Amino acid sequence: MSETIRVSKETKAKLLKLISELQLKTSKRVDFDDAIKYLIQTSESKNRDRKALHSLLGVLKDIDISELRRERREELKLEKRRFGV
Repeated sequence: MSETIRVSKETKAKLLKLISELQLKTSKRVDFDDAIKYLIQTSESKNRDRKALHSLLGVLKDIDISELRRERREELKLEKRRFGV
């Protein structure tokens, strides 16, 4: 069963570009439904990855990010002096 959805001309053009890229990548015919499914799957995958990263970062939640940045800058300075980079 199909449904009709409204999209702007700009969105349609971007979907058509994605469709052509997917067709080149897969060597199969791709339609709007396939392109939208691909976008949804990609989005869901990124959300899963982001949640996994956040759960790992939860271990570091008591660490001051500015302190980590300062330490990294110091490490880079040391590397530049040591290796002349």
